[in-house]
Amino acid sequence: MILNVGVQFKQGIHVETVHRAVHRIEDAITAEFPQVRNIYIEVESLPRVPTSA
Repeated sequence: MILNVGVQFKQGIHVETVHRAVHRIEDAITAEFPQVRNIYIEVESLPRVPTSA
């Protein structure tokens, strides 16, 4: 079974923090659903919210 997941993180989060979060997501999925053999996680930043001047 293949799983494709999209995840959005706040802008400015350190790449190592994102990397650790992705591994936690993968571990949680495989623990709950061992039949999932391939997990593809697409990481994006949330869009910036315009500030009023």
